[in-house]
Amino acid sequence: PPTPLHGPVWHALSIELGAVAAAGILQHQALSCKMPPARGSSKSGSKATTKSGSSSGSDSGSDGGSKNRANAGANPQDAARKAEKSRPNERGRRPSVVSDTGSVSSRGSSKGSSNGSGSNKGSSGELQEPKSPVSPAMATGTGAPRGRRQSFRGSTNPTPLLPELGAKASDPSQMTEQEMFLRILDMLEQHDEFNSTIEDGDASEFSDEDDVGESKDFSDEDSENEAESDSETVVDDRPLADWELEAAWLELTNRRIPPLDVSRRIIRGVIAAYKSEKNLVHVPKPDPGARLIIVGDLHGHFGDFMHILTEHGEPQLGPGGVKYLFNGDFVDRGAWGPEVLLAIYCMKLKCPGGVFLNRGNHEDQQQNLKPDNGFVHSHCTRAFGSESQRMYTLCRQSFKAIPLCHIVGREIAVIHGGLPLDPLITFADINAIDRRRAVPVHHCSLLGYPRYQAVKAKRDLESENGEKVMKGSSGKLIERVGKSQQAVVRFAGGGSHEEAVVRVAGAPELEEDVEIYYETQKERDRHRNNRLFVALLWSDPVSGRQNAGPSKRGAGCYFDERITQEFLRVNKLSLMLRSHEKRADG
Repeated sequence: PPTPLHGPVWHALSIELGAVAAAGILQHQALSCKMPPARGSSKSGSKATTKSGSSSGSDSGSDGGSKNRANAGANPQDAARKAEKSRPNERGRRPSVVSDTGSVSSRGSSKGSSNGSGSNKGSSGELQEPKSPVSPAMATGTGAPRGRRQSFRGSTNPTPLLPELGAKASDPSQMTEQEMFLRILDMLEQHDEFNSTIEDGDASEFSDEDDVGESKDFSDEDSENEAESDSETVVDDRPLADWELEAAWLELTNRRIPPLDVSRRIIRGVIAAYKSEKNLVHVPKPDPGARLIIVGDLHGHFGDFMHILTEHGEPQLGPGGVKYLFNGDFVDRGAWGPEVLLAIYCMKLKCPGGVFLNRGNHEDQQQNLKPDNGFVHSHCTRAFGSESQRMYTLCRQSFKAIPLCHIVGREIAVIHGGLPLDPLITFADINAIDRRRAVPVHHCSLLGYPRYQAVKAKRDLESENGEKVMKGSSGKLIERVGKSQQAVVRFAGGGSHEEAVVRVAGAPELEEDVEIYYETQKERDRHRNNRLFVALLWSDPVSGRQNAGPSKRGAGCYFDERITQEFLRVNKLSLMLRSHEKRADG
């Protein structure tokens, strides 16, 4: 039967098929989960299953909990060691990490698994996740405002993740497995943001002239240096032969990194394959008896990746064959990001017409460099050793080559995130984006606009000092007010500067308080393309027009049913399929 559309965001089918728990974030939040070791991973297809579709590394809720209390004595450390020995079934096993995975076929069926000590097999009906009491798309939080504007900003106390849990919210030992699972998912989604409320000193690495997300550690100079070094060492750029791809695939399916020269050639092969590809790729409708499996965020969870292949088979063309569309977020969070990335790339080279890739918001340096995500400084270092920086530079180049959208059978649009608030988005608009760069989040981080965006007052406003700001006054957007849809505008006139707070809608056509001013049409088009680029990777659907607007993530926006239906109507489509969030009802 068709996959049911759960929750309020029914107008845009959401899938989150990859593992979503990152041990680094769990440790950072002081939850009782352990970091998985660098080696040793469960094989897919394990018989260990849970009805809830999740497993927890927490000691609470297990049989060992009562034994721990029974063995507790005068010396807590001795009691802890005795308690650990009393659980032989836990020893030698990789600590469980909550995950949630699956796939959606062209026929609407879905599969799910959980990658803890093993990957669970089962249908979507077997994976039960409680409804989120706080919608991830509407999760609240505020930035730390400057004291002198406190009157403009109101309360800055963050809303607790699960307020109805009471004492449980601060004591994981009192939570059920499902409550813990839901809390971890919400924590991860709250971490998945671009911090647009950082103070000036913290934003020094992102000057207005810099390309978004580029840092001094991994700039385009690295690519030039690598090219110079490659010319000295005579890099082998030949396409891999079929037998070399098969040998590399065998290594990767056993979760082993191929030799570095082979790994480089795999990544370069994908870059070459997408050299002339447009941003929007058309995929033919599957033949009768064939399937197209659309896979959401894997986030470096190798067990989930192998489970999906076990369930549906390797890509194969022809009648009864199977094709795959991986819808972004291949890396970050999960410890096996390099293996997952190389395996997907190897599949693409082995069967070019049977494997398709969309870029996600985590195929970007700004996310990869975050310590909680770990791809650069942890996962690549483990996988590539002393060559990790050069290998990551190559991975970053491949991310910039990946398309942004796929259209299946002229009916279904598949994108990672969502849509912008700008009206009448067409295929031509998507193809006009310059995707071969870092995601321009910083140029859209102030409610869809760059910092210091020129504006003009569309009506009389009142400044912070109670002075009247006349209609037509020119100013600039200075900063966002917490995580609200308001911004501070600094107006200049008569030798003085007045600041006022205005509501910002997120697109020039929707603004009521200020007019977004551009000097040329070329500048207007460039900014619109930036918003569209970011939205395709970052935006989230919401119910109700009143909830549409700039996203609290600090990147992208919340788009409603009206925007979805307009996009489908203009481009003669019937459905939009996206990832980026967990399904509201599991």
